[in-house]
Parts: sequence; C-alpha cells; structure tokens
Amino acid sequence: TEHHPTKDDLLPLVSSNPFIPPGHEGLILRGLLAGFQSDYVSAAHLLVPQFEACIRHFLESSGIHVTTFEHDGTEKYKLWGGMLDIPVTRKAFGEQYIFEIEGILLSEAGFNFRNELAHGMLTEAQCISVPAVSAWWLMLRLCLQPVAARFSGNPDDSIET
Repeated sequence: TEHHPTKDDLLPLVSSNPFIPPGHEGLILRGLLAGFQSDYVSAAHLLVPQFEACIRHFLESSGIHVTTFEHDGTEKYKLWGGMLDIPVTRKAFGEQYIFEIEGILLSEAGFNFRNELAHGMLTEAQCISVPAVSAWWLMLRLCLQPVAARFSGNPDDSIET
C-alpha cells in the first residue's frame, strides 16, 4: 500500500532481462503492476503461465534442449519437473528458488497454484490468497535478480545465461 509504481518505473525490470523471453515483457510488466495495485486476480492470471515460459527461455538461452523427440517423430516440450531437475537450472536459480517454484506453483504438497489456476479450479477469493501473492512476489524477485546484480557489480548474484 505504500508503493505505487508506474509502468515506466517497472520497465527496467523486464527490459533486456535474461530471464524473460522476448515478446513476454509486456505480460510480465502488466502482471507485476497488477500486484502492486493489489489486483492479484489479474497478476495471477498474467504471471503464473509465464514462469514456465521464462524457465524454458533461460534454458534455451543457455544452450539446453527443452524439447524431446517421441518415438513417433513428434517433438514435445519437457515438462516442468524435467526442466527444474536439470543441473543448469538448479545451479542458476539455486535450491531456494527451485523449492519456492515447486512449492508455490507445482507441488500437491504445496499450494499447487499453477495447476489449480490452469485448470480453472480457483475461485476469485483463492486468487486473492497467500499462493497468489507468493507467486507475484516470486516473479518480482526473479525479475529483480539481474538488475540487482548490475548494481552490486557481482554478476554471480544474477540469473544469467
């Protein structure tokens, strides 16, 4: 309630961010802004699907293949769990972020927020909840990593490709 950033204030968080796929900046910007405006319904619907796209983009930018070829010749994207278990992902994001991503978004032992949201199982009230705010906060922190590293002068503090 104390901070009321504008799109222009948040633009540096998404511009040229190695975590964000090209063309997704506006979606993430809108989601982050919605969270600052306490509109967690919009923030959840905009940001939650972007986590997977961001992880996939990060891995592709690191030269990691995020698709598999099936025996019938079709190509499929690796599932979330497969992408998070890749050593490059675990090293780049660290165990704490992996734990949070899994706990907030994916695990049935956690909030399972991504699956509940994606399948339309959440009520409006559930989109204004601890998991919704936690997902928004997690995306904000992930977007801040490269910016913080630039200011600290220590690129090891950042999720970099």
